[in-house]
Amino acid sequence: MDKKLKVLYQIPSLNTLYAGRTIYNGYKNGFLKLGHQFRPLTADDNLEKVIDEYKPDIMMTSLSKFNLKYLDLDVYNKARKNGMVSMIFAPYWSYPFSDFRINEDKGLSDDKELIKKIKDGLMGDIFYHPADHEDPRMQGFEEGTGYKYHTVLLAADDSIVPQRDERFNSDILFLGTNLPEKRDFFNRNVLRYRNKYKVMLLGQDWTFFDRLTGWVQRGGQYFNIPILKNFKKPKYKLQDEANMYFTSKISVNVHEEYQRISGGCCNERTYKILYMEVSKLLIM
Repeated sequence: MDKKLKVLYQIPSLNTLYAGRTIYNGYKNGFLKLGHQFRPLTADDNLEKVIDEYKPDIMMTSLSKFNLKYLDLDVYNKARKNGMVSMIFAPYWSYPFSDFRINEDKGLSDDKELIKKIKDGLMGDIFYHPADHEDPRMQGFEEGTGYKYHTVLLAADDSIVPQRDERFNSDILFLGTNLPEKRDFFNRNVLRYRNKYKVMLLGQDWTFFDRLTGWVQRGGQYFNIPILKNFKKPKYKLQDEANMYFTSKISVNVHEEYQRISGGCCNERTYKILYMEVSKLLIM
């Protein structure tokens, strides 16, 4: 019989409202479905205590500043020496985002101190990223760090069974964060149809107040301030999101400019929409 693993997944705040929420739940549901154990590691946890009590076989984390802020490297590397395998989400080697995206980590190639820690074997065992090995944004990672990275694609979460929900009945749906580089696309190609079709734009940051409170909450989560890190809740449950895609006639996926230029790195919405379309064929 295959060994059942204990997986420890670092997510500093379980109340994140953005893509990390979907990705975390996808891994959690996937491991649990395969019969493994799965536990989050948050900013409120003591890593040494969690490792002593839980005894993880695998720890998943990332090289983001948010994760590293709450990762005790001495405890982490002691656990690795004792047999725990670490899987590390690596950022892009070359930074593709606008400088105005201050919530995104810069390219790894700019962080000489972190590169040295990777080379010295202090950061992890297995590095992964959704980008394939032809993606120009990851060119230089293996030569610069001395480690290979593995392409691990995102996927649809098939543990969520969608249902038709008339609250979300629409002709055209976009579900996601209203990022600055996408707004021109919505104005030119989606909002123009509001007079003729039922258009729903749902998710985070669709109003100035929503964006402002989102920034406040992210700051509270980064500094682990209780009164700020939890005051906003997700607008929709994961089941609601599945029902939205299932109920809509057309679901729109939009990539940012750097993704359209370089290609690759499909977001999780790519797979969720395809999964819901297949579900329609099987259920309806």
